[in-house]
Amino acid sequence: MLSGRDISDNTGLVCYQGVISVIMLVSKDIYVLINYTSFVESVFMALSVIGLFVLRYTRPDIYRPIKVQLTHVLIAYWCLCNTLC
Repeated sequence: MLSGRDISDNTGLVCYQGVISVIMLVSKDIYVLINYTSFVESVFMALSVIGLFVLRYTRPDIYRPIKVQLTHVLIAYWCLCNTLC
């Protein structure tokens, strides 16, 4: 399913959540599955953020609908790290 407005693919997300839901129904230890799922989602989020930084420096002239300065991201990351410690 492609969204016409922003051309984002929602099919992968729907399939991923569907598969995880089915596995949760037949799994004996749900907490282990929750830990594995959260780790995989965190890895994919980190890869997405790394990809954004790579595109920002390799192709700085492409169109970006939302522009955020790097200093704001670093300040938010610093605040997040300090609240988690």
